[in-house]
Amino acid sequence: RLEFVELQEDIAIGAARDLALIVDGRDVSDSLQWSPRSVIDGQGRRKRRHIAFDTSWDQRIEIVEDEDNNRLRFVATTDRARAEETLATGQLRLADDFIRQACASTTSDAEVAKTLFEMLLPVGMKESAPDQRGIVLLLDEASARLPWELLEDRWSRNGRPPAITGGIVRQFKTEVFRERPAQAAENTVLLVGNPDLDGSTTFPDLPGAREEAQLVGQLFKARGWDSLELIDQKALPIVSGLHSRAWRVLHMAGHGEHMHIDTGPRRPDAGPRKPMSGMVIGNDVFLTPGDVEQMRYVPELVFINCCHLGKTGARKDPDYNRLAANLGLQFIRMGVRAVICAGWAVDDAAALTFSRTFYSELFEGRSLRDAVRRAREETHGNHPGVNTWGAYHCYGDPGWRLLHQSSGRERSQQPPYVSPRELIADLDNLVESARVRKQRDDADAASLSEAMRGEIEALKLRVPGDERDPDRPHSWLARADVAAGFGFAYGEGMLFTDAVLWLNRALSATEGDCPVRAVEQCANFRVRLAADEWSRMRAAGRQVTRQRHAELVEIITGTIQELDAINERAETAERLILLGGACKRLAWVQPDPAPRIEALLNMAQYYRRAFDLRDGDDAFALTNWGIACLLLAPLDAQRAAGDWRSAL
Repeated sequence: RLEFVELQEDIAIGAARDLALIVDGRDVSDSLQWSPRSVIDGQGRRKRRHIAFDTSWDQRIEIVEDEDNNRLRFVATTDRARAEETLATGQLRLADDFIRQACASTTSDAEVAKTLFEMLLPVGMKESAPDQRGIVLLLDEASARLPWELLEDRWSRNGRPPAITGGIVRQFKTEVFRERPAQAAENTVLLVGNPDLDGSTTFPDLPGAREEAQLVGQLFKARGWDSLELIDQKALPIVSGLHSRAWRVLHMAGHGEHMHIDTGPRRPDAGPRKPMSGMVIGNDVFLTPGDVEQMRYVPELVFINCCHLGKTGARKDPDYNRLAANLGLQFIRMGVRAVICAGWAVDDAAALTFSRTFYSELFEGRSLRDAVRRAREETHGNHPGVNTWGAYHCYGDPGWRLLHQSSGRERSQQPPYVSPRELIADLDNLVESARVRKQRDDADAASLSEAMRGEIEALKLRVPGDERDPDRPHSWLARADVAAGFGFAYGEGMLFTDAVLWLNRALSATEGDCPVRAVEQCANFRVRLAADEWSRMRAAGRQVTRQRHAELVEIITGTIQELDAINERAETAERLILLGGACKRLAWVQPDPAPRIEALLNMAQYYRRAFDLRDGDDAFALTNWGIACLLLAPLDAQRAAGDWRSAL
């Protein structure tokens, strides 16, 4: 039995998250058991409002080439509210020799990778390398050609490269981009593998590319995606398929070349040969960035793999790192959300491992950063002596996900919670998101309620199974703070029946802290339910029985008394507004003049006091105060007098 004891709650939750990934991993899943999968609260635990260092946030580093001095300029954001700028004074021309050596073969050369780490990075940045954070590199065209993913720290404490420890995602500095890229709405994928090159003597057959495309196709088909596989196909079907429909994902495996000049026979009057860069899809036929630019619908994800070419003594080593930078830049300019390009020729078996792991992680709901990091880690561990784990350049938004969060099935694939505090935080965030959505001009109440219910149910699915029963003592959902969180979320989604149910659970719970706001909002939602029932019956032309009318009035008046008792103990503007709203709905359900006048008088009084308590800076309170006075005018002009107009 192994027990971890941690004082700080946030660190314990983070450790539990990482432990869950380890337990679910293929290496230890059969030998390591963890139950229950949650953080157990102990005495003396501590909470923090400010965390001095948080490895969950990526470190952003801008790297550009200083052409005048042949140096690299680094600008790194820090946790000290400033950016730190440094220069690497090493000679880039000398580093290029090591880069060519590293990219010339699939064989791993740790010494070259460690030497490049020392040559390319400023001293200050080397010293901060052990902080284990994910890294986002903001690159220009010059710095993008460098193999940043391959670098290794000779003095690293864990002996693993930064690209595996925290992950590296690239982004381009570019002023040229497609303003409104249209993207596919359906789950579609185009797979191109080992194109038929019409007997080319320059580029050999690539069975590894064929196998990779078939593997990726199986992964997508198993998840119900609509796929088109163009394997061992000629150039015309490939180009036709590219433009045949809108593709969300484009995966291509084959030969790639940068600035290639064909040496085959040519007509004497054909003119000088132009260098070509791109994927080879035929004999002297390339799919270039310019060809891809013609696509009307831009894919979200593009994966381009240059498989191992073997040695051909007549040809110099191709500049794959420059090709990857060239293609990556073009796709990013088009508006592609994520681009994976091989920086040099890769090992077939290692490439299969990388592709399989990368897509599997995406289908588990992982972000681009996490999926790439796991793919590197798996490839590095399963293929020692091969540098393919570091060959892939990953461009895009590190938080991008392949799975749309609007899908209930995909939301349910989020990792389970390990602490009720995580659930409460997500419920709070959901409430804030709903408030923002309500402010949109095109917000539809029914759609918002439906979406809110789906999102709340998705959060429930992430609660460990034995903690989901609100009627079981000591379960998460029996806690006052958790039940209140659900009540507030349902209420913000205008699902008032569920909101009252959960807030009553919170008020009667024996564990967890119940905020006073639970009493206030439970009362507010009961009033709104009663008024909504009255409105529905009136709209449907149904005759409301005297008994049911009396019951609705009693619900509202009883709630007003409950809220008034709390407000007398400690008056706040929010409580006064709730009381004003309850009186407004009481006036609505009262058909007789006398009780309606009394309700409107109380409504005006409460809203006026709320307005005054906020020093005259509350448009909502002022508006409702004025409405009450205007409604009173034809009923009781003398008592309707008020100076609300002077507050305008």
